[in-house]
Amino acid sequence: IIGNFGMFRDLHRHRVLTMQRQLLTTDHGYNTPKEIVELGIQSEYDSCMKNTKRVFELMRTKMPEQSQYVVNFAYNYPFFMKMNLREAVHLIELRTIPQGHIDYRQVAQKMFLEIHKKQPTLSKIIKFVDLKSYELERFEAEKRIEEKRKHSK
Repeated sequence: IIGNFGMFRDLHRHRVLTMQRQLLTTDHGYNTPKEIVELGIQSEYDSCMKNTKRVFELMRTKMPEQSQYVVNFAYNYPFFMKMNLREAVHLIELRTIPQGHIDYRQVAQKMFLEIHKKQPTLSKIIKFVDLKSYELERFEAEKRIEEKRKHSK
């Protein structure tokens, strides 16, 4: 799997799996959230990411472990996950809910599609996978919370 480090931090919380990872680097490029483009700050964002890479490269040869601390979470990060079907079901059903962040939703959706392609019969036990795409992932949940607040006053 290659995804940004922020997404990795969410997925690495799953415990019933084996994960292999590398040091965090700037070697695999970075993701640009669509909101950055919509706000019209792409050049500022790219400048920040290039500066991160520059500082990282200055540090990495002498301090490879410590240099990870300057890497922005939008940089891509390769890692390997091995899990049994039970954990795959749990991860996929949990991480494809509409309120989930788009980055890990897409990875969990791809996991499901790969399982379905290779093991269509076994994939049937993954009943609550959501393969849709949502613009504002948390919007509906936030509306419900606000509605509850109004009624509790």
